[in-house]
Amino acid sequence: MESCRASLAVEVICRYGVVDRELLRHAAGLDDRSIEMLIGALLSSGYIVEVEPRAELCGSCPLSAECEQLKRGVGTKVYVLSDRFRRLCNELVGPRS
Repeated sequence: MESCRASLAVEVICRYGVVDRELLRHAAGLDDRSIEMLIGALLSSGYIVEVEPRAELCGSCPLSAECEQLKRGVGTKVYVLSDRFRRLCNELVGPRS
């Protein structure tokens, strides 16, 4: 994965505070292989945690208006930032508004 795309992906993740494959594909322009590598690295390093999407969570998700899986009623793997990654994001791009 190119370093500029990886940097963009980290910015996108920090901005939204959640991540899924579709977000990385569309907002960061990553291909499937890069997405799998990035998510795997972040999971194994403890920077993100997988959460089970539920209807009550989808309503408060900042991605719900654009979420293709929600529109189709198909589940997707969603990840939230660990406290450690949240602190790193605050240092890199500032606190989320």
